[in-house]
Order: sequence, then structure tokens, then C-alpha cells
Amino acid sequence: MLQLAILFAIVYFSYTNSKIARSKGRQPSYWILYTILGFFVAMFIGAIIVSTMLVMKYGILTKEQMVVLAQKGAMEWHFVFMLFISIGGCLFVRYLIERKTDIKS
Repeated sequence: MLQLAILFAIVYFSYTNSKIARSKGRQPSYWILYTILGFFVAMFIGAIIVSTMLVMKYGILTKEQMVVLAQKGAMEWHFVFMLFISIGGCLFVRYLIERKTDIKS
């Protein structure tokens, strides 16, 4: 289910950012690439934050302990947090597009 949310977020924000870029006379394919890149860079930053939170709460975890936490459902909210951070990366790219001046004018 989370993979579907990730795919939907990438497609939606790539489409909307390309529309904004097209309206400003910019190359939409570049901004689609920047949106996808921004999504995954922000997800990586979110993963670092989540890892830090887990280490602070549980200490250093082995692979077996991580599997037990995932089976208990304790990790689901961490992945949702990473998704929200990733959406922030897409919105940052949108902010960069909107700051650009129109080429058409």
C-alpha cells in the first residue's frame, strides 16, 4: 500500500511541476527529473532522521530486532513520516520552479 502511495505522489507531483514549468516556458522534462530526484533525496534524508529516531529510542538494533519491530507494526509510522518528508522534496522543487522568471515574457 505504501508503494502505491509513493508511486502516486511521484506521478502527481511530476505532472503538476511539469505543468508549472511549461506555463513558464521551461523544459518540462528537466523539471520532472528534478522532481523525482528531489523526492528520493528527501526520502533519503527522511530515512536518516528515522534511523536516528530508532537509535535514540531502542539503541543500536540488529537485523533480527528490526524484523521483530516491523512484524509488530511499530515501523509503519516511520515509513509514513519518510513519505511526508519526500513530499516536501517535491514541494521544494515546485518552489524553485515558481521562483523562476517566465521565458515567454
